[in-house]
Amino acid sequence: MSVDMIVQAAPKAAHAKSTPPQLVPLPTPTSAPTLPASSASSDTPAQAKRAAQAVYHTPELLHRILVLLDKCVLAAMLTLHKACSAPVAAVLFRTVNQKQVKGMNRADSRRAAYCDAVQIVNRSPPPKFKDPFRKKTRAKVFNHKALRTSFTSLRKTFPNLHTISDEHPGNEWDDSFIARLTADGTISVDLVTHFEIDLYAGPFPTPGPTLPQPSAAPPKLEIRETIALDIVVGEESDWDGVTPSFNRRQEENGKWERWLYHNPHLDRRVSSINADRASELFGYDEEDFIGHRLGKDCHPLRRVEICPASLEEFAQVAASVGPNLRHLHMSPSIVRSFRDLQGLVPLIDKYFPLLEELHIQPSSSIQFGGPPPPPPAGAPPRGLANLRKLSFPTDYSKNTVVARHLWRLGSDQCIFATVFDGPPEADDTLTRQIQDLKS
Repeated sequence: MSVDMIVQAAPKAAHAKSTPPQLVPLPTPTSAPTLPASSASSDTPAQAKRAAQAVYHTPELLHRILVLLDKCVLAAMLTLHKACSAPVAAVLFRTVNQKQVKGMNRADSRRAAYCDAVQIVNRSPPPKFKDPFRKKTRAKVFNHKALRTSFTSLRKTFPNLHTISDEHPGNEWDDSFIARLTADGTISVDLVTHFEIDLYAGPFPTPGPTLPQPSAAPPKLEIRETIALDIVVGEESDWDGVTPSFNRRQEENGKWERWLYHNPHLDRRVSSINADRASELFGYDEEDFIGHRLGKDCHPLRRVEICPASLEEFAQVAASVGPNLRHLHMSPSIVRSFRDLQGLVPLIDKYFPLLEELHIQPSSSIQFGGPPPPPPAGAPPRGLANLRKLSFPTDYSKNTVVARHLWRLGSDQCIFATVFDGPPEADDTLTRQIQDLKS
């Protein structure tokens, strides 16, 4: 039974007048009860029952067990074990999505207990495959008044709510954020503001474009803003009534490249540059960009592209970039096979624990994995727990074998793409095969 089904199946009754059951607190572990000594000769069913009850009635131990269980198992426990409702709900409903929010209310004491467990509302939809060259849609700009209204409205149903996350909006050009409500009513926001630069909109604006300046925050609002630069190539148009020549465009592109990647005075808030849509117009060295962002009170980098020649060089660059990285694009120089990828995973987990996207670029001379490798003996390595998308150059026709190598990588919602031309449904098929193995 899914979490959504639990929400829908709860009894529809009038609002309970009795005090809703309190969540079982999870204190810092101190000393656990002494459990009966275990031995093959002395264990009896009664002793085993007492030992289980000792664990069951120790909140921190029970919590450690519950967080390891599958959500379907936790959902079943809610319906079959009423005495365990509060601690199970504390795990199962700590973070809810928009669909779950719509189905939850405080109509009775049990539903109220589920609502009391909610601490985080995640507005981000699951990751999806998108055409990289699709038409850009209108971007949504962060609105602090709407955010304050959302907290006020949601806390009527979820009194323990302290975080609203819209870190991965459905429209990738929207501003993204994580907002946290403190005890004194202050809202603290980590905001990523997107700023688009169209290389074909006009000549380079000397000395450079003007990035949005932070506005004065109202009382009880703290904003930590970083800027994501999105480089696009729009429709070719005249510049000041004159059609620019090919050489003129190349000259202007060079100015943009120097301003973006070789500029020690680039705004300290810039944390990423996404030039995927203009990659054919630039021949840049992003390591220069990384070097300019270090040690100058700049915001931590969230996206980089690197081309390490060895695992040792990767470790050196990764250590300098820092642990806040979310998007990593790599050349296939040190990742040419599934074995290479498995060797790289521990380093990524060490240096980039928050990584959400790993893209191994295709190469005309390298097809990831070469001939179809045999499935690994036993379970492949686990890692990249927060990854939402993994893309790599391989033959889509070998999806069945590929899935056996990758199924323990990424989050439960991670999608997998092969970045080679193939039928549109190939990546969906690979992702479904991997998710089936995960389950």
